[in-house]
Amino acid sequence: MIRVPLEVLVMKPKYKTISVTNDYQIRIQRENFASIDELNDLYCRENIKDFAIIYHTDQSLTLISTYAVCPYCGYFHPVRCIYNPNQSKINLINDWANQELTVVLSNEEEIETAFKSLEIHRFTCPYCHKESSDKHQKTTITIKQEKYKLTIKHEINILHVKKHGSYLVDLNYIFNVPMYEQVEFNIYNGHSCIRYIGKDDTPLYILDITNKPTILSNCFLKEWFNRFDIIKQTIKECMQNITKTTLPVDLSNTLENYVFFSRFVGFDTSFYLAMPYHKTTYMFQKHFTNLKRLHNQKTALEYLESFSFSKKKSIRKLIFKNQGLLFYLHECVVLYNTIHDVNVFCNILASKYIFDILMLFHLHPNTHIFFRDCCKVKGTSVLSHKFSSTNFSWGDFQNYVINYCSLNHIEQMSEQRKWKKGFCFFNDMISTPYSLPLIHRLSSNVNATIRGYQFITLNNTAECFYAGEALHNCLQSWGDCDSGVVVIKQNSEFIASIEIFNHAIVQARSIGNQRISKYDGLKEVIIEWSKSNNIKCPFDKDE
Repeated sequence: MIRVPLEVLVMKPKYKTISVTNDYQIRIQRENFASIDELNDLYCRENIKDFAIIYHTDQSLTLISTYAVCPYCGYFHPVRCIYNPNQSKINLINDWANQELTVVLSNEEEIETAFKSLEIHRFTCPYCHKESSDKHQKTTITIKQEKYKLTIKHEINILHVKKHGSYLVDLNYIFNVPMYEQVEFNIYNGHSCIRYIGKDDTPLYILDITNKPTILSNCFLKEWFNRFDIIKQTIKECMQNITKTTLPVDLSNTLENYVFFSRFVGFDTSFYLAMPYHKTTYMFQKHFTNLKRLHNQKTALEYLESFSFSKKKSIRKLIFKNQGLLFYLHECVVLYNTIHDVNVFCNILASKYIFDILMLFHLHPNTHIFFRDCCKVKGTSVLSHKFSSTNFSWGDFQNYVINYCSLNHIEQMSEQRKWKKGFCFFNDMISTPYSLPLIHRLSSNVNATIRGYQFITLNNTAECFYAGEALHNCLQSWGDCDSGVVVIKQNSEFIASIEIFNHAIVQARSIGNQRISKYDGLKEVIIEWSKSNNIKCPFDKDE
């Protein structure tokens, strides 16, 4: 028997180091001209505002330019300055569009020295709209890739902790220098956590975030993750290497989703969008008892095969196509055993209202009574036809079912007699507290960034709730059957939302339902975005 060394069996960790900074850089460039005619030619050809100073000597003219270089997008932005020999420093001119030239006669070295000492404490890039500073804040992020675990570690600035208002401030650990923040995603057991460690890897504090992914919103890594695409891409690649799967493109740009990628490994977008966590806490309720059996594709398949209806090829095909149904297999069993017709059952599974139906079974177990009686009186196909009808109202249907199941037997019989003459509904609306995927959501193809304004389509009612909180509007109570919504962000902050129905803009409002005109150029950007996506934009008058 050949013995394999232990070190061969254990996967060697892979480390990737990324150094990033929030600081902009100042770049100085110069161009020489032999005569004023050459300069005039340049004035006719180029945007002269890019040049800050004309330095004049007896022999030549020299244009000295200064640029602020954005650390995020790398774009060069001209800084329009005028040099005054009587002052010790350069004065920054806020209006960069000033076309006037400043001709000075001075020492060239003095000018260059003055440029290098230019003080711009905060620089907002007009291209990507991200803010940088001159505080020389730099961090090194170490990403460790193991067989079953992804670890991201970086040092914390203690002063930043106090300014940030972190929960660490109240602890006595902040005097432990250096201090590191370490975020761990373990795909073996599905757990995620944040560790705070001190010198020599001394453990200081640990937060289990498996059931509380929103805690990541307050961690320091989140700031670097949101600002630098290279960090996002590296973390995504490492997670894909560990899971040996491709992460959903639309969801991998959010750090909190990596908690779910670790807990449920290897599923497609439809699975993650349909996760029935509580939309205000992102926590799964104890009512959903099958979560451990959905840890990865292998365990999920074994779980599915434990149900007899999965032996039907048509049913398996629909579940594989819409993997979010795996969360509701118990409810699927009840529905299947109530209908007793494979074709009708498949038609209902393929309905756009399927998650509403299954959530109704989940929250109101007696729902099967209505389905049973309806199939008995009206036939098994009536429900699938009803769900595909153009004038079908889920709110009316849901409330009718709940009311019907609460009636006594005599009153139920009375309703059944009405069914033979027509289908009646009550009108009281009842909403669910759980996240559901939006039926009328737009494709992620409409997501775009135009002149610093970021357009993002909302996917489920949890995303609507949080967007509504930030925008102080009715999105907080948005239902999955309501219109599709696209939100607009600037500098990672919600500033507006657009309601879209039948591929046309219904309304566009900023925070507190104010008009979008409070943001310069936003209306024009929305028009440009709508044209690029073939969405009707009726801004023929003030919005």
